[in-house]
Amino acid sequence: MELRNWSQAIETNRNPLTSIRTKQRRKFPHCGVVFAILQIMFTFKRQPRLSTVLIDSSRILTGNQWTVDGSWQATSDEDMMVVMSKAINESDDPIDAALQHYLHSNSVVLPPHLPLHDTGFDRHTGISSTIWHYGADYQLVVKGMPEQILQACDLSENEREALMIRMHSMSAFGAHIIALATITVKHPIKSLRDLRIKEKLTFVGFISLQHIVSDEARQLIAAATHQGISFYLTTGRHPAAAYSLAQRAGIVSQLHQITDARTLNVTKHDEIEKIVKVTRVFARANIEQRQHIASILSDIDPNAVTVKSLDELKNLLAKPHRTML
Repeated sequence: MELRNWSQAIETNRNPLTSIRTKQRRKFPHCGVVFAILQIMFTFKRQPRLSTVLIDSSRILTGNQWTVDGSWQATSDEDMMVVMSKAINESDDPIDAALQHYLHSNSVVLPPHLPLHDTGFDRHTGISSTIWHYGADYQLVVKGMPEQILQACDLSENEREALMIRMHSMSAFGAHIIALATITVKHPIKSLRDLRIKEKLTFVGFISLQHIVSDEARQLIAAATHQGISFYLTTGRHPAAAYSLAQRAGIVSQLHQITDARTLNVTKHDEIEKIVKVTRVFARANIEQRQHIASILSDIDPNAVTVKSLDELKNLLAKPHRTML
C-alpha cells in the first residue's frame, strides 16, 4: 500500500491495518514494526483534543482547608485571643481547625472544659456560637459574618461604618474576614436569639483567613498548563478572594482575567461569549450562572470538560489526550 493510502485511511478514521492484504504483509519482513507505529498513530488521532477544563468550585483547589493569616482587635477590655479560644466549636469545621492551629502557634491554651452549649455554624445567619457558664454568669461568644455580627453589637452607625471600612481593607487582598463578639449576662441562654432586646454584643475584632491551595492541585494545573490546557474557575467567592486563590493556583496572572458573574445577568447575549473568551475566573457565581458559563465554554470548545472534584480532575488529566502542543 502506498503512503498516501495509509494517510487516507487514517484521515477517514479507518484502521489501516484492516485494509492490508495478507499477501502484501508477507512482502515486508519488518511490517510488524510498521503496523505497531500506524496503530499508535490511528489511536492517537481518535483521542479527543483536551484544551479547556472548567473547575466548578474553589474547594477543588483547596480541599476547604483554611489558615489564619492575622487578626485585628478593637478597643475592647476583652482579650481577643482568649475570646477566640472560646469561639471554637466542637465540630469538624475547617475554620475551627485553622483557629486552633493559630492559637497553638501563639502559645494560647484552649479552655480545659467544654462550653455549656455549642450551636455550631448556622448557614442561615452565617454565625456560630458557644455559651460558657461561670457561676451566675453566662457568656455568649459568637463568630461569623461581619455584617450580621456588627448589627447585633452595641455600636453607633458611625462606629459600625468605620468597622466595615476596616473589614474591607483587610479583605482587599483576598482574605476571608469573620467577626468576633461576646456578651456576659445573668440569665440562662442557649443562643444569640435568647438575648433580650436591650442586650447588645461587645465587638472584639476581626479574624483574617485564607484558603490553602493544595500542592497536588497546583502541580496538576502547572503540568497541564505546560501542555497547552487552559483552566477556568467558577466560584461563589468575592472577586478579590477568587483572584487571590486562582493566582496561587496558577490559573490567572492578571486582574482583567476575573469577572463578577453577576454582571452576566445584565449583559447582552452576543457580548457574553466575548467576556468568557478573555476571562479565567468567574466570581460570585450561583448554580445557574455556573451552568450558563459551562454551556458557553462548550459552544466555544466542544471538547471542554467540567470537573467537580479533585479526583475527577486527576483522572481526567491522567487519561491520554491530544493537547494543544
